[in-house]
Amino acid sequence: MELEQKHREALQAQAVEHAGKLKEALDVINAADTARVTLESKMGRQQKKDYKFTKQQVNVGCD
Repeated sequence: MELEQKHREALQAQAVEHAGKLKEALDVINAADTARVTLESKMGRQQKKDYKFTKQQVNVGCD
């Protein structure tokens, strides 16, 4: 019985350790996704600025 209990405790410790590693991995994934969304937003704003600037340059060239 004592050996069985030690085995159970060892398995539980491994499960807790792996759960912690999975949580860390999910945290990294969530941080990366947040960074992706932020960059996409900044890129969209920059594209709008570039479009407006190009449109202004074309209009200046037409005058």
